Amino acid sequence: MELKVKEKIPVKGIRATIAKRMAQSWNEAPRVAEIVLVDAGKAQKFAEGKKADNVNFNDILVKATASALKLHPIFNSALINDEILVFEDINIGLAVALDQGLIVPVIRDAGNLSLEDIAKKRIEIIEKVKGGARSPEILTGGTFTITNLGGLGIEFFTPIINHPQCGILGIGAMKERAIVENGSVVARLTVYLSFVFDHRIIDGAPAARFLNQIKEFLEKPEGL
Repeated sequence: MELKVKEKIPVKGIRATIAKRMAQSWNEAPRVAEIVLVDAGKAQKFAEGKKADNVNFNDILVKATASALKLHPIFNSALINDEILVFEDINIGLAVALDQGLIVPVIRDAGNLSLEDIAKKRIEIIEKVKGGARSPEILTGGTFTITNLGGLGIEFFTPIINHPQCGILGIGAMKERAIVENGSVVARLTVYLSFVFDHRIIDGAPAARFLNQIKEFLEKPEGL
């Protein structure tokens, strides 16, 4: 029995680019996911104390990730033509969902920016892409990607690597969860971080140390 087609949707534009790059990443990069639960209470309060500067949790996350990449530079890399290229600049891509599909504007030189400057850049580039800007200055040159589905209620997920980058960090929903501390059950504001990396570039133990470094920065944000 032949199925009746309700609609034919051409795969073009942003959707065609997404399809090509995701298939390339899936076919070429043997990926591994590591997941950690983070106490986000201090980071959230820290962000609330900087509301006047438009700093939010995502900005602290970018800063924590960039700081961890400074200490673990192998993750700020890409495998191209049988060479692992470790980049000097730390350029963090932020995945943004548009009606047309996913787009990843880049915060350049995030490793050398203050929280306040990261917030300004985040607001600037997201406003630009939502307004239709697609310039190479905004969309190219990323060395690491962060994607956040927490606002949609997703607790944790395993994102596809933004090829040819080494890794991508997925952020889940921030919520109060029951945690056992010293034999007592307490409520803590927590968030799951999912780190997916290219196993051709690095192994599981170094990846765990990198992810735990991000966790440490988030749980002690005053040091950022």
